[in-house]
This record gives sequence, C-alpha cells and structure tokens, in this order.
Amino acid sequence: MMTKIKKILNSILSIYNRYYGIFSVIIGFIVFSNTNNKLIKFLFLGLGIYECWQWWKNYFKNLEYRNRLHAKVEGNSVVAVYGGIRTGKSTIARRLLNVFTNKDKQYFNFKVEGQKALTWRHLLMLDRLEDKCGVMIDECGRQYDSFKYSKKDDDVRSRLVTLNKFFGQFYGSGSVAIYVDQSESNVNTALYRSVYYVIQCCGTRIIPTSLLGYYGYELYKLIRHKKDSTNPFALVSIEFMDFVKTGDYADHYSMNIDVNKSFFYVDSVQNMFGHHDTHVFRKYNPAIETKQYIWGTSDKIDDKIMEQNFGLDKLKQEFDTNGIDCSKIN
Repeated sequence: MMTKIKKILNSILSIYNRYYGIFSVIIGFIVFSNTNNKLIKFLFLGLGIYECWQWWKNYFKNLEYRNRLHAKVEGNSVVAVYGGIRTGKSTIARRLLNVFTNKDKQYFNFKVEGQKALTWRHLLMLDRLEDKCGVMIDECGRQYDSFKYSKKDDDVRSRLVTLNKFFGQFYGSGSVAIYVDQSESNVNTALYRSVYYVIQCCGTRIIPTSLLGYYGYELYKLIRHKKDSTNPFALVSIEFMDFVKTGDYADHYSMNIDVNKSFFYVDSVQNMFGHHDTHVFRKYNPAIETKQYIWGTSDKIDDKIMEQNFGLDKLKQEFDTNGIDCSKIN
C-alpha cells in the first residue's frame, strides 16, 4: 500500500516539477487575490513570476534538445553513451530506456532488482530477447574489453556486429540497445564501429524548482540528518553533445553541436534519479580494508612509501653517473 502511495506522490511531484513555473504563477495569483496583506500579496506574486522565468529558462527552453535527442534515439535502435565519472551517462541512458520501452521488457547487464538479466548469451545471439525490448549495457568495455582483438575472437566480434546492425530488425520498431562507458577507447572496435549515434555527457546539475519547497526540504534534511536523500523539488539537467558516425566502419564522427552553446537534457528528479542506483559495483571492490597510515608517524615508513610510490630507489640507479666523468660536464 505504501509503495503505491509513494508512486502516486512521485508522479504528482514529477508533473509539478516539469511545470512548476505555471503552478507558481497560479498559486501566487490565488494568494494575491485572497489576502489583504500587501507584503504577502506582492511577495507571492513576485515569487511566482520569478519561478516562472526560471522554469522557462531551465526547462521550457531546453525541451527542443530533449525532443531532438528522443527523435534521434528512436531513429537509431543502437546508441552509445559516454562520459566521465558522475557526468550523468548512466542516468540519461536509463531515462531513455524508460522513455522508449516498457519496464517489463528491459534487460540489464548489472543487478537491477526485479528486472531481466542480460547475459553473454544474449549478446552472442544464442538466447533471444523479447520483441520491442530495451537493453542497457553499462561499463560495456568491461564486459567486452578493447584488448580482445586476436584471431580467435573473430567469431565473437562478428556476432556482436551483426546484433548491432540488425537489432532493430530482429526485435522490432521501438526496441533500443544502449551501450554505456567512460570513453570509446575502452570499448572493443566490434562494438563502437557498429554504433552510429553517440551521446557524450559532460556534467550533471541539480536545479531547484519551487524555492519554498526546495529549501524547506533542505531544512527538513538538516534537522533530520538526512544527508543523502534526494530533494523531491528539483530538476536534473545533464549537459551533453551528440555525434553521428559518417559512414560504415568510419573512424570519425560528424559533430552535431553549436559550438557557442551546449545541449541540456532536463527532467524531474523523480524521472531521472528515481530508479537508478549509481553504486551497484560497490560490493565488488577487491581492495582490502586495512589500518590507514598517517604521514609523519615514522620516518622509515615515510621513506619506504615514497620509494614505493615514485620508484625513487630506481631513480637513483637510473641517474647514477654510470662511469660518466662528471668533471667534463660544464
């Protein structure tokens, strides 16, 4: 029951955050019309106008970029999303998957509770996916890395290229496969040479919507010590560029971006962050937890760590005179 209520509230907040400027003007006008206090009248009216202007600038103006991105993804059944750490690449990929496919037909190569698992057998066309499916392959260079280029891997590469080239025909209109990684250089050529539309994410920004709601919730977080909870009165803006490969097996892209401005994909925080865990690999960290050393505790240990970190012993050997008569050096 609580889950259903939470979903309904998230849906209401998502709609509000998308059109908060219009709602703010309406609320401001209602307060202006129903109070005799001039200060409150003009405060709420001014706040409504300010928030409407912010909504137009941050959301409405960027709708054309989101619509264009949707159109291009719809026209390319296989796309790639690249970007550095915390630039929004996985978030935008997950959002696009939700836009174009039903959640009961989505496959992931990483653990997503309650969703279908994508395995190597799917990528090699040994197991069939559902029609009109959505596929997300995060850290794809790790699943099929760029070093697998020997002769014995030819059959695997051929299958991957075939899957990419015919994905839309195999699984029907509306199907989409999204490869995600930090950079194209991590990905085997069998993958990126058969992906013709690429999104490069540059960064993510949180934009407050209703100022009263946003800062009211921030105060609530401070009082309740909820440091990591997401503010529900917010938009998420992801800056991106997009590229189109210029030909079959081409080694370069045509860049589709006005050099004077960036593109932004803006949506409510509920739609962008509501269903994505960005720390799914945390439990697989192979590093061992040990006692942390503090510099200056021991000169001997300090010297040892410095030598290990920078190879200083080897440096001394490499730059030894080695028989050079230093007296002849001016």
